[in-house]
Order: sequence, then structure tokens, then C-alpha cells
Amino acid sequence: MDIRKYLKSSKLDTNQNNETIEETGESTSKKQKTLHFAAESSCDLMNADAVDETWSEFDIGHHLGRNTKTGDDMKYNMLTKPFKPQLTYDFKKDISEISKRSFRHAWLAQYSPWLAYSPKLKGALCIYCVLFPQTVHRGIQGAFITSAFTKYKDFHEAARKHISSRWHVDSTSDAENFMAVIRNPNKEIICQLDSSIDKQVKENREKLFSIVSALLFCASNDLAIRGKDDSKGKFQQLLKFRIEAGDIILKQHFESCAKNAMYTSHQTQNDLIKISGELIRSELISDVNKSPGFSILADETTDISGTEQLSIGVRFVDI
Repeated sequence: MDIRKYLKSSKLDTNQNNETIEETGESTSKKQKTLHFAAESSCDLMNADAVDETWSEFDIGHHLGRNTKTGDDMKYNMLTKPFKPQLTYDFKKDISEISKRSFRHAWLAQYSPWLAYSPKLKGALCIYCVLFPQTVHRGIQGAFITSAFTKYKDFHEAARKHISSRWHVDSTSDAENFMAVIRNPNKEIICQLDSSIDKQVKENREKLFSIVSALLFCASNDLAIRGKDDSKGKFQQLLKFRIEAGDIILKQHFESCAKNAMYTSHQTQNDLIKISGELIRSELISDVNKSPGFSILADETTDISGTEQLSIGVRFVDI
């Protein structure tokens, strides 16, 4: 009996076993690669689900720097129903390396309706300034306008400065005009601009009313307006007293206005006193001219510096 066939078969079996082992190894490697790919795919899906939880087409971060591409319908939706994170949103996970503090959900209500939070950019933005950007003639537009604000340590101070900035005021006016056109397309643009100007004039007059009243009180009662400096005079004390007494308009004005637009400097005080004097003089002259008869008294004197002073008095019948 030829046993060589067994030897050949054993060699063949050995080769087949080796090939089977190699194939098994390759299959195992392929399976491991497949499992690894499946694990990566599942991780990607989990990450995608995590992004979807905070993603919204109304996120103001998606519209930063693309004003011409944002349609009117989207602008209207952004203004009427802007995206707000849920109360359970964890702002701490969005903390950047620059700031160690996180955004607070209560700020959205405090600085409504212009403030919005963008989970995409992980910071605060101004809805009006992003959707209706203004041309830069002077200065540099920064946080809230061209980039998200993340330095939350100085958030309130930065928010007040932004509210009083010319860019924010103009963007707010553009947003209000845009909403008026969308809600009432038949109304003329000229009428809308006139209404916006009238509204701004009315607000400015309300702010100046308290300031002028305090100034006239000092003038009519012979009280010194200024002390050793502008911050210690009777005029400034009267303004503080009005705020403590509940003058909300004056309080909001001082909190939101720029340092160079408070209308309380000594130069503004002198201008207001001069304007008040001209108004009183014009009213007196009008009453004198309406009277059936009047007389003029004139007296001249020299002051301590040698300058001649001429005072004129008028007597008339007030009917």
C-alpha cells in the first residue's frame, strides 16, 4: 500500500489549514475593521444627534455676515420668534478659553428684544445689528455686531454701551421700519420715516424734561448750579433726588446713554440756560406787543470791574 498519498494529503491538508487560518485571520481583521467603522459611524450619529438638539434655523449665528442672503421672511421670523435656548440648556459647556464665566438665561429677558444667544457661535449677539448692519464711517464694530460676545465678566457694561451706540440705534430704527412695512405694506415709506423721527424726538424731549426742570429750579431759586466740580453741585443732587423719587425715564437715560450724551455737562447747562432766557424774552415781547400800552425803564451802572451794565425794564397792561 502506497502511503505517500497520505503524506501528500497531509501536506495538502496542512496547506489548506494554513490557508484557512490566513483566511480566518483576514476575515477577523475585516470584521474588526467593520466593527471599528460601525463604532465610528455610531459616534458620528451620536454627535449629529447632539448637534441637532441645539440646532435651529432661527439661530442668529447662522445669519452673521450674510445680510444680503437673508430673505425678508426669515428676517421677520427672526424678529418675531428668535431662537432661545431652553431653560435646561447648559451654558457652561460653551465656556471659551477667554472667559471662565458662562452666559445666563435671565439676560435674554433683561435685554429683550435685541439680545439673542447663538449655540453655534457660543456667544451673545444683537439681532437688530446682525440682520440690519450699518455702514462704518468711524470706529470699529466689534462684539454683538460682527462677532459673538463671550466676555461675560463685563457683560452688563458692554450691553449698555452697545445700546447707546449709533450703530444699534440705527439698526433698531431699520428693524422697526421693516416690521412696519411687513405688517402694513400699503403705508408710505415717508410716513414711516416721519413717525420714526417723531418718536425719537418725543423720547429725547422726555429725557430733557427732567434735566431742564432741575436746571430751572436752581435758576429761579438763586441756587448755585455747580460746586467745586460738575459732580457736586446742586443741579446734580437734584437729578439724583428725581431718580430716587421714581423718575424712571431719567434713570434709564443715565443707565443707557453714552458718557458724552448725558446732557449734564457745564457747557450743556449754559446752553439750556441761554435757550430758556431767549424763550422767556420772546414770550415777554409777545405779551408787551399785545398790550394796549407799555413803558420802558432804563438804568445804567458800572460794576466792580469798570464795565458798564445797562438794565431795561418794561411795564405793560396785561389784559
